Amino acid sequence: ELSQYKVAEKVFADLAAESKAGAKVFLWQGRVLQRQKKYSDAVKVLDGAVKKFSNDPEISNLLFDLANNNLGLDKFDAAGKAFDDLRKAKPDFAQMGDLLRLNALCKHRTKNYGASLKLCDDFLNDHKDHQLAGDVTFLEAENQFFLNQEAKAIDLYGSFLEKHKTHTQVNAAKMRIGQSHYKLKKWTEVLTTLEPLMKSGVKGPVFDQLEFLVADAHYQLGDWAKAVPVYLQFIEAKPKSTNADTALIKAGLASEELKKKGDAIAAYKKLESSYADSIHLPHARLQLGVLYYNGKKYADARAVLQKVAALKEHKLRPNVEYYLAWVALGEKEFAVAAQQFGVVADNFPQHELAGDCRLQQGAMLLDAENFTDAQKALEILHKSFELAYVD
Repeated sequence: ELSQYKVAEKVFADLAAESKAGAKVFLWQGRVLQRQKKYSDAVKVLDGAVKKFSNDPEISNLLFDLANNNLGLDKFDAAGKAFDDLRKAKPDFAQMGDLLRLNALCKHRTKNYGASLKLCDDFLNDHKDHQLAGDVTFLEAENQFFLNQEAKAIDLYGSFLEKHKTHTQVNAAKMRIGQSHYKLKKWTEVLTTLEPLMKSGVKGPVFDQLEFLVADAHYQLGDWAKAVPVYLQFIEAKPKSTNADTALIKAGLASEELKKKGDAIAAYKKLESSYADSIHLPHARLQLGVLYYNGKKYADARAVLQKVAALKEHKLRPNVEYYLAWVALGEKEFAVAAQQFGVVADNFPQHELAGDCRLQQGAMLLDAENFTDAQKALEILHKSFELAYVD
């Protein structure tokens, strides 16, 4: 009680070594260790005492302290088990409100959201006036959020905001509401919730995707001019965050919609140079290749498109092979272009570009007065039309 923990620790250690030491000795030995944040040592003492004194009147305090020391070690599964054992052994435990609240947290942290939700309900039913009721109300909403029950989560976060206007998690609740609307594809509601939050300059891990969600809501609504600068703001501020590469590809696509080809090229090139492992890289290279082709920069177009063509199994390979044919045509390599169109049509007969490839091949062979091969190409095209009509 005088905070002389070193002295107390030695005394309790000596007492615990005696053969007749009772449960209370180990309880206080654990508490002295806990006060010094020696959680591992405390757990060792208390775990042994719980096993030794399972029928002792102090068992409830031993279990409660054991759980709390495991919490100090972030061992949420072990802490939750101790809380479960305590609730079962002592249903009328004097600190039941704290037990339910902390156990709900343990279950949440171990991703057992259903069990955590039940504990939150039990707490709020019996301890709604508890000084930490706001924490549990927020946790209840969090459980619904991680259970992908977005509508329920929105309602619970809204209730939390109404009842706990000065709580430290107010902004986090707003973020979650915005995230839930995003999952539900309610883009206008996303902006209503998250744009003011973004402008307030909130910081912290829970807000990591804030700018991305705002930008993407604008993108989904087709408001390219508003989407691009927020995507770029997100990338500049959080270049290593999840979706940084997605923000770049979408900034490029939105810039194309705005006819700002230079900005689009810059976005795609930044994606290529900064996110070499991005799943969006082939798409960015395709778009970059098309922009180079339209700008008559054929060598640049071929160089970037061939990087995607080398990915034999990639879904965009037919598209890049198609544009490689147009690049050859732009360079007046007519025979190469005709052959390339044929390669696409032969290798990807079910692709949406196959028909146009066969038509281009036939037309070019006609221009080259290679009537035999032109006839073959056009007959294949005609047959595919007949089959499509029959289907």
